[in-house]
Amino acid sequence: MLQKLKKLLLVLVILLASCSTTTFVHNRINFMLPWYLGSFVDLNAEQKDYLDELLVPFFDWHQANEMPFYLKILDASESLLLSKQKIKADDIATVSMIIEDAWFRLEQGSMKWILPLGRELSSKQIDGFLEVMRSQAEEYNNERLGRTDEQYQQDAFERIRDNLAKFMGELSREQTELVSKASSQLQRDDDVWFDRRMALLDELEEILVRDVGWEQELLYVMTSRGNAFSRGYSDIYSHNLNVTHEMFAAVLNTRSKEQDKRLRQQIEKYRTDIESTIKQQQDNQQLLSPLN
Repeated sequence: MLQKLKKLLLVLVILLASCSTTTFVHNRINFMLPWYLGSFVDLNAEQKDYLDELLVPFFDWHQANEMPFYLKILDASESLLLSKQKIKADDIATVSMIIEDAWFRLEQGSMKWILPLGRELSSKQIDGFLEVMRSQAEEYNNERLGRTDEQYQQDAFERIRDNLAKFMGELSREQTELVSKASSQLQRDDDVWFDRRMALLDELEEILVRDVGWEQELLYVMTSRGNAFSRGYSDIYSHNLNVTHEMFAAVLNTRSKEQDKRLRQQIEKYRTDIESTIKQQQDNQQLLSPLN
């Protein structure tokens, strides 16, 4: 069941990656607790079965409410490509915003269904989970924060270029120059992100002692204040989004016929995957429903 959750999450991650080259996905995905509980907490057989049970209503909600919405996101993306009008940064920002909203709904929905399992975990399991999360944050610190500004911009350039190439194919010289220019304008956020992540882990450590009312505190931190960073980070995040939206619009407006064809093929591939997932779950529900 957990593998199925990862597949559903991957669909949304792909959609996000297509509209954003910021660290948004990286910053949020490793706090999807159902994902990490199954991967980094040594659950016993009974707990694994309980996790599967808890995820059933989550999948029902996700299939009924969110998966059809992903199809609308793809339709909106395709309409930009089909339009004869010049694509603007605001067009990219609109699609990016509705995808991020979908991500936050998914994040909040997963938290709601996973909370009961948190009551069943031992203190040792909780400590192990937090230890893994701290270790990952420290690895991020060691790998990312030691970079020079030039290395940071080069990494950003390569990441953006590679993401675009996955969807469009090889970039032209003009498109590569647009990516290079945008990368040089990005502001660093890795140090601010790391400080906030460590502070959030400290909060989680206190909450997961699981005193009275801990469930409400966890939901608040993970789905409200947990999504909020300092004013400085918000300013950097907004700046980087504006830069990448402008860059995406410029690159798309210079796409070749072959690149346009490849983009539409990618959209159709994701549409087929989503429709297949919806149908598979509907078929499973019919098999499990009582015979009339």
